[in-house]
Amino acid sequence: MLMCDCHEDAPVIYEPDTRLSRLATRRGRKCCSCGERINVGDECLRIEMFRCCEPDSVDERIHGEWRRMADRYMCERCAGLFWALEERGYCVPIEYDQRLLAREAGEIDRERQRLAIEAHEEKEAAR
Repeated sequence: MLMCDCHEDAPVIYEPDTRLSRLATRRGRKCCSCGERINVGDECLRIEMFRCCEPDSVDERIHGEWRRMADRYMCERCAGLFWALEERGYCVPIEYDQRLLAREAGEIDRERQRLAIEAHEEKEAAR
């Protein structure tokens, strides 16, 4: 489910922090990606969530164009994978298991490399 571009017109957007921090809530949370438990005090990635309000609605008059939703949290392992995939240019959905997305990215990269090698070999053969 990796995408090469993000959809700016999505009804829900998320803004992940730029670094890990300790979970400072009253209770533990589940990782929004893999579902593993994050205990209070564990390193994790906090993600702010926003939902687009319907035009001319009460929500829009109260909150503006975007309404803040409850924060989501990603465990340290998934956060590292999330950032690595983003660095490689993918638009990464936070609700999918980052381990599976990393595998998918590896398959995509191997296929791209194979196609590049084939294209190079065809070019060399044409000479």
